[in-house]
Amino acid sequence: MEGFKFSPKSKKILMLLVILALTPFAPELLLFMDVAGVEVAFTCLLIMIKPMNLWVECQIVKIKEFSRVMILAVKQHPVSDARVFAGHYFAFSLTLLLTSSLFVSSSIWLPILVMGRYIA
Repeated sequence: MEGFKFSPKSKKILMLLVILALTPFAPELLLFMDVAGVEVAFTCLLIMIKPMNLWVECQIVKIKEFSRVMILAVKQHPVSDARVFAGHYFAFSLTLLLTSSLFVSSSIWLPILVMGRYIA
């Protein structure tokens, strides 16, 4: 285990590198480092990790819930029905072929996308 021991100077350099890497996310560490030193700033960083970790976990749960709701909404939307999709795709393709305008042919999708909840 002799290889894992750090000299005091290398510990400070390692702490400084960690603090500099995390400074964009916690700029107040620079103030601690300027006033009290690298050791105090690193200690404050370790104290701040738990609330940051809880916030990140909360955001991950929110993103998972939002994704689940969006997937359910897409599955229940009438465009997910093969007959509705095929009919609109055929009308879209025919209009694109006749008018050569993507804007005009895309307007075929607008009623089903906007009013899809009320059609089904």
